[in-house]
Amino acid sequence: MFINRLYLIYVPKVYKMNIIKMKQKSILKNKTYEEVYGKERAKQIIYKRSQTIKNLYQSGKLKQSPLQLRGLIKRNKEKKGKTYKEIYGQERAIIECNKRTHAKKTHRPKGYKLSKLHCKRLSESHKGIRPTKETRLNHSLLMIKYYKGHIHPMKDKHHTKASKLKMKLSRYKYLKEHPESIIALRNYRLSQIIPTKDSIPEKMIQKELKRNGIKFKKHIKLIGQPDLFIEPNICIFCDGDFWHGNPSIYKSTNLIGVGKDRMPAKQKWKYDNNINKQLKKQQYIVLRFWEKDIHKDINLIINKIKKVI
Repeated sequence: MFINRLYLIYVPKVYKMNIIKMKQKSILKNKTYEEVYGKERAKQIIYKRSQTIKNLYQSGKLKQSPLQLRGLIKRNKEKKGKTYKEIYGQERAIIECNKRTHAKKTHRPKGYKLSKLHCKRLSESHKGIRPTKETRLNHSLLMIKYYKGHIHPMKDKHHTKASKLKMKLSRYKYLKEHPESIIALRNYRLSQIIPTKDSIPEKMIQKELKRNGIKFKKHIKLIGQPDLFIEPNICIFCDGDFWHGNPSIYKSTNLIGVGKDRMPAKQKWKYDNNINKQLKKQQYIVLRFWEKDIHKDINLIINKIKKVI
């Protein structure tokens, strides 16, 4: 009698539990955890499930790994050595590439720097590799899709005088606090070749020097970055009439140059004289030739260089 009573009490409870589970299954059907429980709770449930599967696999109770259980490894074997285009087709391939390129990446902490060895390996791995026309075209299509409708926050806007002044002051403040950065900027400026291409007067002198068997170097790391350098200590500058303000053409008050480099001719002369003084202090011989004179008589200029050598 006692056992029967117990059975009568216990059975309804089990029956109720099964009904609740059935209801839960019907609610969860074709729905994600986020839709059912919300974002925060869903994250906790997924984390707990993954941890239990990991623990079971590590203990040896699960023979298959979590990836094998999902069937991901089999799929990866089928995809191995194939492009997105071969697996999905052209339209789907573009979408998959887009997902990968614009996926959320973990950012490195502030101030993190790659080691020199790592940087060297990266540069060596990319040497001689050039993307094909197809990849360039696909990339450009992706960029067009990605930036379509994207408007820059500073479009049709300009910085006010006050904001420009603030930016200048903040920069000066930073440079005062970090004098090392000034040295780094100077060294970087010396390594830059401005302009990137040799001018016509420069090419003319180079051609004549080669004909005469005189060896020279172009744009070496020195103050003012000489256009040509002949060892041991000869610096040659080929000054453009407009860019350096030829005194036979321009007056001291005339403006020369373009954009930010636009200034009165006397200011440019002062700047060039300062470079000459600094180089002479370091025991360099400085030779400056105007564009007009090079075009007029190049042999006269080559003779002047020969005399100094």
